[in-house]
Amino acid sequence: MNLKQRDPFKSYSYFKELVDREVKDLEKIERRFEKDKNSLDVKILQRQEKLYFDFFRNLLIAKYSKGDDFSKDEVKKILKKSAMYFLSHRKHGGLSLAYVLKDRKPLYYGQYVYNVYVALIQLLSIARLILPPNDEYFILFHEQFERDNVKDLLLEYLVYPNVNLNFEESEKAYVDIDKNFGHLKKVIQEGDKINLLSELKFFLENKWYQCLKGSGYYGTHKSNEIHRGYWCFLAAAIVKIENLNDETLRGNIYYPDDLN
Repeated sequence: MNLKQRDPFKSYSYFKELVDREVKDLEKIERRFEKDKNSLDVKILQRQEKLYFDFFRNLLIAKYSKGDDFSKDEVKKILKKSAMYFLSHRKHGGLSLAYVLKDRKPLYYGQYVYNVYVALIQLLSIARLILPPNDEYFILFHEQFERDNVKDLLLEYLVYPNVNLNFEESEKAYVDIDKNFGHLKKVIQEGDKINLLSELKFFLENKWYQCLKGSGYYGTHKSNEIHRGYWCFLAAAIVKIENLNDETLRGNIYYPDDLN
């Protein structure tokens, strides 16, 4: 086990205590949930599945910050639990899509709300880094995106790296996603690897931390909130997919450089 934490903002002991506590709490919560889920009201079920999607993903990120080995099967198990809870949350009609009210009724965009979008980018990027290329969860997420009528370049790229990216996204009007990720999407779509590497460097140095605003992660290292890490797993996933030389990215405090 790596006894040196990866996160530059908090100590190993901070993350060990956090991870140990959350593992213990999640074991209890999950046992109770599995026992009671068939009798839960559907709205409570939706809410709890969304919470567990977040809990297991957050545990995964905290374990990376702590210094855990991400090649271990137990890490993959945590990732798949987070994925399973999101997919089940959507299956039960849980609200994760952006919408506006029109005539007092919701008019849904073909896009996820911002915090869910960032969460999916993080989860799918980790999955792309540690799971087999054709793992069933990529297929399941692709099918879910189709059911949700979400056509987003980054989400499609992460579940199917070889997909033809010359398609029109379902919701350009969702301004936060386009503002924060739009240029990176454009460079990926253009397919120039030299420009892409340069864009990733710029993105890590100037954009990524700002992308975390509204996601629940921003500013946690200097507040009373729980800090789990600011890692841009997306950058590492793109490096792996495109087989880029990431020498210029290594050393950036947000880049998980030992996952490639």
